[in-house]
Order: sequence, then structure tokens, then C-alpha cells
Amino acid sequence: MKAKYQQLKRWLGDRLLARRRARLERLEREIAADAERKVQVAEYNGGLYVTYNGIPLVYGEGDTILETLEDCRDIYRDWRAATSNARL
Repeated sequence: MKAKYQQLKRWLGDRLLARRRARLERLEREIAADAERKVQVAEYNGGLYVTYNGIPLVYGEGDTILETLEDCRDIYRDWRAATSNARL
């Protein structure tokens, strides 16, 4: 009887762990998609800006704007992941 209980306990633990991993992976995909959608580059007054929800925030030129865009998206993803983990 004890062996059956241990087997059931292990199975349940594995299921819960798999469910949590799937949930975290789904959350990471949602955060990445959100960053792609909200943090973009747009033209404003003849210059290129990194925008958040269409609001120009950071000015950039040429290749540096793409590096700035990726940095801003990384920061946004990190921030969202930190605030999302607090709610988990």
C-alpha cells in the first residue's frame, strides 16, 4: 500500500511540475509577443524613435535605433517577467 501511495505522489508531483513549466513557457511567449507589439520603431517629426504603444520615447539614428529597439524590448521583457512572477 505504501508503494502505491509513493507512486501516486510521484506521478502527481510530475504532473504539477509539467503543468507549471507549460504555464511559464506560455507566459514567456506572451511576454515576448507583447514586447514585439508594444515596443516598436516609428517616424515622428522626421526622425526615428523607439515607441511604446505609439508614443515616441527614445530618438535614434541608423543602425543604433535597431540596437536601442532590442535593448528596450529586453528591458520590457525583463520588467514584465519580474512583475508576472510576483503574481504567480
